Amino acid sequence: GALGTGALVTSGVATLRTGSQPSVQLGNAVSVNGALTVDTPNQLVLTGLLGGIGKLIKTGVNDLFLMGNSGFSGSLDVRQGTVTTADLYSLGRLSSANLASSTILNLNGSHAIGGLSGAGMVNFGMGSALLVGGGDRDSRFDGALSGGGALNKVGTGVLTLAGTSTLGNGHVVSAGTLKVDGTLSNSGVSVASGATLTGGGTVNGMTNVADGGHLAGTSGSTLTLSNLLLAPNSHVDVALGSPTTGSVPLFSVTGLLLLDGTLNISDAGGFGNGIYRLFEYSGGLINNILNLGSLPS
Repeated sequence: GALGTGALVTSGVATLRTGSQPSVQLGNAVSVNGALTVDTPNQLVLTGLLGGIGKLIKTGVNDLFLMGNSGFSGSLDVRQGTVTTADLYSLGRLSSANLASSTILNLNGSHAIGGLSGAGMVNFGMGSALLVGGGDRDSRFDGALSGGGALNKVGTGVLTLAGTSTLGNGHVVSAGTLKVDGTLSNSGVSVASGATLTGGGTVNGMTNVADGGHLAGTSGSTLTLSNLLLAPNSHVDVALGSPTTGSVPLFSVTGLLLLDGTLNISDAGGFGNGIYRLFEYSGGLINNILNLGSLPS
């Protein structure tokens, strides 16, 4: 269907609401340059071009299904229900996406989001990928990541994952910092050169830190890893506080630990003479020796 002819353009505050039909299809191009609330008590299928730089707000318990090509580069705020993308062309390059508790963003294809926040769920279709961090944004996501896709952290900012991830194809840190304060259940993390993995959560998969990559920890916080492989030119960056915190390991490896690379130590406040536990492991150890790099003055 269509709303007359031509594009639907919003520049202020507006609402688009579905009627009583079980599913409504809209073929008009939609340009969001203000704040557009799409309310879906019944499903709305957008087959036209989605564009604009404004704010798209999703309310209503049913689905907003995006089928058309999209040049939308604004923000998405899902407050109720679900949003589903048909393919890699249908979401655009969002500046940010916020998912309220109990909401779902269903992704099919590869998509890019500047910042990801909220406590909802991102459900990845098989082979889908999500790039987070464009524009060098910092963001924190307390929700769930599920499905057969992969998450790729890009940009120089920090992405904090504080919920649970069951992604089948893993997590890649291409740039910036991935801080794991929740649980990555089904797959591991690959840390590229110049990127950093840190946090106080759990990675239940293989963690590979490549040459030039960084694994970072701070006194009083433990990052638990199923298996950890450190490349010969990787970096372990630790910020150590008072020796009274030294009994808490920074990294707990429940499987294989391959030690290699360079150890860099900084003073987190109160650093002094004492014993500090950097690693603990309960599986095998391959000790290729950590070389000392930078040290507190």
